[in-house]
Amino acid sequence: MLQTLKQLFSFHMKYKFWVFLTFFLVTLIAITTSLYPYFFQFYIDNINAGKFSNLIPLTIAFLFIIFMDNILDVLIWLAHDKFIIRSSRDVTLKIFKHVQDLDFAFHTEKNTGALISAFKRGSGAFFSITEVLQEIYRLIILFGILLVSYWMVNPKYTLVTLILLVINLIAMRFLIPLNISRRVDFVNADDKVSGIITENWLNYDTVKLFAQEDSELRNLTNTFKDWYRKIWSFSYSFRFVDLINTALNFTGYAVIMVLLISDLKHGTISTGQFALILVFLNRFFGQVRRLFYRLRNIAKNYADIKKFFALLDEETKVPDPVKPKRIKNIRGEIEFKNVSFSYNDNENKALRNINLDIKPGEAVALVGRSGSGKTTITKLLLRFYDPQEGIISLDGIDIREMKKQYLRHFMGVVPQEPILFNNTIAYNIGYGLNRPTKQMIKAAAKMAHLDKFIESLPDGYNTMVGERGIKLSGGQRQRLAIARMILSQPNIIIFDEATSNLDSESEKLIQDAFWKVRKGKTTIIIAHRLSTIQRADRIIVLDRGKIVEEGTHQELVKNSSHYQKLWKLQTEGLIK
Repeated sequence: MLQTLKQLFSFHMKYKFWVFLTFFLVTLIAITTSLYPYFFQFYIDNINAGKFSNLIPLTIAFLFIIFMDNILDVLIWLAHDKFIIRSSRDVTLKIFKHVQDLDFAFHTEKNTGALISAFKRGSGAFFSITEVLQEIYRLIILFGILLVSYWMVNPKYTLVTLILLVINLIAMRFLIPLNISRRVDFVNADDKVSGIITENWLNYDTVKLFAQEDSELRNLTNTFKDWYRKIWSFSYSFRFVDLINTALNFTGYAVIMVLLISDLKHGTISTGQFALILVFLNRFFGQVRRLFYRLRNIAKNYADIKKFFALLDEETKVPDPVKPKRIKNIRGEIEFKNVSFSYNDNENKALRNINLDIKPGEAVALVGRSGSGKTTITKLLLRFYDPQEGIISLDGIDIREMKKQYLRHFMGVVPQEPILFNNTIAYNIGYGLNRPTKQMIKAAAKMAHLDKFIESLPDGYNTMVGERGIKLSGGQRQRLAIARMILSQPNIIIFDEATSNLDSESEKLIQDAFWKVRKGKTTIIIAHRLSTIQRADRIIVLDRGKIVEEGTHQELVKNSSHYQKLWKLQTEGLIK
């Protein structure tokens, strides 16, 4: 817990003036509110002594303390907000950036719903736990003043109160960890529920296409069974804490009341002192209960904020170099030298001893059956992963010696399944370029043969595409992705089955536009439909992670075995 609190305050201490001011003001208000019982003592003692003239200045002082408390309360929250809002922004940005910079593998293995849930709860806990710590600090001061006040009346009251406080703290020592563990169990169960709901909503079209609504509901209902048990277990731990706290407080209240009545009867304390201790006593047990609640809130928020900060402990497996290299004038020469790679360090390698040299401006197509390693080659080139063996270089520089973001800005990618932002068509086309003009966006759309469709829409380029571009057809999404690539003005183009969802007429238009756009740019084309790559300068045939053939379309059709077989299957109508 100390490590987590240290992380929390590391963000706060960037604004140390406001942090120290907040705790200074909390100290002041703790002192001023502790004066209230003394006013009750003074009032009663002066009334009993018949000194009514003292009541006027006493009342003025009392009203002044009340006024100061209200002013201090406002100032505390003002100073508190000055640092907590800024530090909350800082921690959110830092964790967002860290998670965004994590490897491709991290995001493919993590459940998005659980990740969002942890992020939201952690951000809320960051606010809450700071307020709780501030309140605990205030309670500690109040307890200190209470003990000193009791000592001034009679040390035995201090001793009894200390014993009661220690007993309560011992109870907390065992009860709070129980509450924390139950909270952690519930959070994990809640993340599973969030994950199922998020997956369902993200893939609702698939659910409906396969009529799996009832199955999805059963899955969520079954998951709720564990969630239901865990939340009740968590709730029962709260009620158990309440019962123990109530029993201890009632016993302590009874013991001190017996002592008070006995001392008043024997005249060892005055009526005013009786009132002083009684008011402090009532506040003491209220404060003990508040302390229980505050520590309980820490238990609740600790589980959330620990998971939040744990995101910062996730390691980047594909790190940026300490001293990155840059390319002055990129030519676009790509070389794979003895590259081997396997996912998750499996023995079955996705790529085996790949040697491939792509010349500047050359258009190279990668073909082969599913799982032959085509997409893996582009993932390694983009540094989503690093190879276990061999070197990949761009213009003679090992790409591991470049920052990932710098490397990728040279490349324009059109993926097989384009994912779009839930924003306008114009926003999605212009995403790859800073501040593109309307004319640039329209020109890119025209080259992708998307302009007529866009102009036929009521809102034109301001049309919202929906979550993941769901309002557009597959072919429209691909043409939009092609327009986005065109506008990003890349030096290297990667087409990953980018015309697979287009009809024959649209495909021809895109192909004509593509070969014009790619002129002079190094291009890698991944294709199952071999008719789309006949104009490539070179075709690389892969099988089981190895390069088995290469050459032009004409050369391979005449002289190869793998490519010739694939070509015959498609042209003879067995594979479309």
